[in-house]
Amino acid sequence: MRSELQKRLGERAKEIEIVIGEFDASDFGQQQNCSLAEALFYAEAYGQFVVNKISAAAHYSLQSAPFGLVPGFRDGHYGGNPWNNVTYRPKGFAIRLWSKHMGGKLVKCRTENSDTYDVSEWTTPGWHRMNYRGSAPYISAWAGLSEDGKTLSIMIINRHEKQSLSVNISIANFTCK
Repeated sequence: MRSELQKRLGERAKEIEIVIGEFDASDFGQQQNCSLAEALFYAEAYGQFVVNKISAAAHYSLQSAPFGLVPGFRDGHYGGNPWNNVTYRPKGFAIRLWSKHMGGKLVKCRTENSDTYDVSEWTTPGWHRMNYRGSAPYISAWAGLSEDGKTLSIMIINRHEKQSLSVNISIANFTCK
């Protein structure tokens, strides 16, 4: 979105604040809201929000049986029980990962020489185009420095559906306090 704004508006693009009104990766009737795929989607999404300076993004539902960050029910619909204050869905763990371990400052990080996959256009009848189309690397990486400058955290996400992938990590010209 940022790159599109830059293309169309030039320098003015920096002045535009981006807010996402509602987002979710869950599909009603599916069990993906309890899957590793969903956790990885959210971990990646939060990183993209930070890098692209998204000011705010609202989850579709904080607590509900099918979509919530934590399980629950709404007026007896969708079944389920009140939240037990223990169980978190994968998207809740992605939030905890970013808030507790990625520190107060994002550190410049890049991936190189990652194999890529093609993201072709995906549409659902009755919906508009919903995602990026093009080439995407199998590996994404994020690095964060703790508030006190003593801890560097690195998050690496393997987007390959079926294979474990090896990575080499190189940290150059960087020291923690």
